[in-house]
Amino acid sequence: KIKKQHIAHLLFLLFFLYGINNYIFERLFFFNELLSLAGFCLLFYKTFEHKDNIKLIIPSSKIFRLVLAIIALGVIHLLASLFYKTSFYFYFRNSVIVYSLFTFFLGFYILPYLSSFLKATRPYLRVYLIYALIFPSIFLLERFMGAVFFPFLFKKYKLLSILGIILLSIILANQYDSLTVIMVAIIVLAIFIIPSFTIFRICFLIGMSSLIISFIYFQPSFEKYKEPPYSLFGNIKAVANEHKLLAIDGNSTWRAVLWYRLVVERFPENIIGIGFGTPLIPYIDNIDIVSIPNNDLHDAHVSGAHNTYLTLTIRMGLLFLLMIGLIFSHTFKAFYQLKKTRINKNNLLLFYSFFTVSAIGLFNLVLESPTGASLFWGLLGLIARTIEDPKIASIDE
Repeated sequence: KIKKQHIAHLLFLLFFLYGINNYIFERLFFFNELLSLAGFCLLFYKTFEHKDNIKLIIPSSKIFRLVLAIIALGVIHLLASLFYKTSFYFYFRNSVIVYSLFTFFLGFYILPYLSSFLKATRPYLRVYLIYALIFPSIFLLERFMGAVFFPFLFKKYKLLSILGIILLSIILANQYDSLTVIMVAIIVLAIFIIPSFTIFRICFLIGMSSLIISFIYFQPSFEKYKEPPYSLFGNIKAVANEHKLLAIDGNSTWRAVLWYRLVVERFPENIIGIGFGTPLIPYIDNIDIVSIPNNDLHDAHVSGAHNTYLTLTIRMGLLFLLMIGLIFSHTFKAFYQLKKTRINKNNLLLFYSFFTVSAIGLFNLVLESPTGASLFWGLLGLIARTIEDPKIASIDE
C-alpha cells in the first residue's frame, strides 16, 4: 500500500535531483514542470479537503498569502499579455515565471516528511557531492546550485555548513571560472555573522543606498553603451574604458549596464510591468550579434536581466517588487528570531539553503528559468511552513 510518506519521499527525490543536476532532470525530463504540477495538485487537494473552512484553505502564514497574491498578479499579466505579446513561443517561455510558483505549495505541505527523507538519503547525497567535486563536470554538479544542498549534509553543524558553502563555492568558482559563486558565499557568510534583524536591515539599507549612488555616479559612463558598433546589450567595451572600476570585470559591467537600461530606459512602463512574451530590451530584426546559439530576437525575450528580481519586476511591475520584498523581510525576521530560540534550531539549515539560491538570483536567472525557479519556490515553501509552526517538524528529529 502506497502511503503519503512514500509519495512525499518521491517528490523530495525529484526536488533534490532537479536542484543538483538540472541539466539532465529539467532539460531532458522537465522536473520543474512536474514539481510545479505536484504543487498545484496539492493546493487543489487541500482546497477541496477543507472547502468548508477558509482558514484551513488559506493558512495564517504571511508568506503563503503573499505567494497567492503573486500568482494572482502573474495571472493578470498572462491574460493582459495576450494582447501585446510578440509571439506565443516567447509568451509560453515567459509563463514559467507564473506556473513555477506552485512548487511553493509542494514544499509547504510536505515539510513534515523531510526529516525521514534525509535520514534515508543523506549518505548517498554526501557520496555524490564528493564524487562530483573530485571529478568535476557540469553534468554531475550544476555550477551554482550545488552549494544550495550543502547544508543538508549535516544534522546540526551550522558553522560547518556555512564553511562548506564557502569552500564549495571557491571550488566551483575555480572549476567554472565564475565569480558569482564567490559573491554568493560572501552574502551567506554575512547573513550568518550579522547578529540581529535590526542590524541586517541597517546593512541592507546601506547596501541599497550605495548601489543607487553608484548608479547615479556611473550614469554618464553607462550611456556610452550606445556607441557603435551595434550590439544587443550595448558597447560594453566603451563603457569599461570610461572608468577603472568598470574595467575590472566585464561580466559585472555588462550586468550593470543592462540593469541601468531596464530601470531608467523602460520607465514608466516598468511601473506596472511589460508583461510576458515581450522583449526586455530593443532588438533589430534578422540580426544576430551576441555570440551564443540563439539570435537577438530570442535573447531579448528570454535572457533576462541576470538579476532575477529585477527581471520579474520589469515584467510584473513594482507590485511584485513590493510583495517579494515583504516575503524576504518576513523571512529574515523569522530567521533571526529562530536563531535566538531553542525550538528546532536545526531548521536554520533550511534558511541557509534558501539564502544561497536567493543570492544566486542577484546575479543570474532563477525565477524566470525552468532550471532554477522550482528550487527557489520549493525552499521558500519549506521555510514558510517552518515559520508558521516551528514545532511541526525538524529537519532532523
